[in-house]
Amino acid sequence: MTKGADASGHFFRKLLGEVREVLGLNHYAIRTEEAYVAWIRRFVLFHGKRHPREMGAAEVGVLLTDLATVGNVGVNTQQPLD
Repeated sequence: MTKGADASGHFFRKLLGEVREVLGLNHYAIRTEEAYVAWIRRFVLFHGKRHPREMGAAEVGVLLTDLATVGNVGVNTQQPLD
């Protein structure tokens, strides 16, 4: 494993660990925590392990478009939460 791959893997594990910690501290249900972590993981991996801080609405749109066209996910799945 190269040093760069190790560093990105470390950041990824740390990020997901921090997400789990915050969700746990805020008393989210375990299933909700699992779902949030799974979507964050999918988002980060889809964009080549870039840190979410480096991304925004455009990258979310690219993932949602891919899910709708390639992943065959229904449009109601993509409605923003108000």
